[in-house]
Amino acid sequence: KFGILYGGLPSKQKRHLGPEETSEKWRLLAEKQRLESKLKTFVDHDWFLRLMAITTQSGRQMTSSEEHIMSEIKKTVEMGQAFDVLDFLTMVACVPRSYHDLSGVQRIFDFLRQKVEVKGEEYREFLEQRNLPVPPHLTRPSRDLKRKLWLKSTQTERTAMEGVSPRNPFSKADE
Repeated sequence: KFGILYGGLPSKQKRHLGPEETSEKWRLLAEKQRLESKLKTFVDHDWFLRLMAITTQSGRQMTSSEEHIMSEIKKTVEMGQAFDVLDFLTMVACVPRSYHDLSGVQRIFDFLRQKVEVKGEEYREFLEQRNLPVPPHLTRPSRDLKRKLWLKSTQTERTAMEGVSPRNPFSKADE
């Protein structure tokens, strides 16, 4: 019933804050929000640290093309903005064509593609539409497609063979 408010006085004896106290309260609130936002940005951009580790693994020096791409990504991160699909696709489309053939750049793009959740097939189509080189691993059939093709071929083999029922031959139903 007698909750504590503002200056520690019981609620029946409310005390209004003066102009100095009000401005200090708003300043502290704004500072708190700024720090929380900065912390959230740091946590949200943890992926950037992982990307840096990947590009410099085994003590390898980044090439000038990799440095160029990483500096562009870093600008986005330092501004506190999220790196999204549009940023990724814009970057891919705008880098010089010669960059697309470099394995280090492909590694960066693959990492970013997975981070922004662009499917391999969609990315391949995006590159093909712009006449950009498609990395070799994107020209191979996906695992799902391979599995579908394998299942289809084994089912065709089963139906072609005489006396093979479509049920599981290892089931214990016959025992």
